[in-house]
Amino acid sequence: MTKKLRKLEKVVLYNSKSWSVDDEVKIKKKKKMNNISNTNRILISINIVGSSGLLTILVNEDDVVCDVIDKALKSYARQGRLPTLKSNTFDYVLHCSNDTSDALGPSESIGTFRTRKFVLSENQASSTKTEEAQSKGRNGTWKSFSFKKLRSALHCAAIGGVRD
Repeated sequence: MTKKLRKLEKVVLYNSKSWSVDDEVKIKKKKKMNNISNTNRILISINIVGSSGLLTILVNEDDVVCDVIDKALKSYARQGRLPTLKSNTFDYVLHCSNDTSDALGPSESIGTFRTRKFVLSENQASSTKTEEAQSKGRNGTWKSFSFKKLRSALHCAAIGGVRD
């Protein structure tokens, strides 16, 4: 009996002038908001190489790795941490904290790794490219010497001077 009354109420509401398209739009928005809140969000901690302390950010489980790196860099800059980092996301790679040998693919979903601890480090391939570009642009000036080479040369000269 109650089911019949509910159906009758729906029919009356539909046929009445008080019902409008705006009501239907509001109902759809509420359903959409409920679906958004059902997405799994996870709190991850990222250890940035060269920085002190962990960076914790809240991400969706289906976010890709390059978006997570972008969020991490923005959060790091917003907090004013030192040392300052580059803003290009492709200069950095993300690793799982338990397996630091392999970098995570930039198009992989962050939720597939089943871990909440990650390590963010500078991409070695991009850093060597920038060093090569900088060394080519110097054209043999005294600045082209790396300080490590100069220090080792001075150290060898000092050792050689002691032996004589």
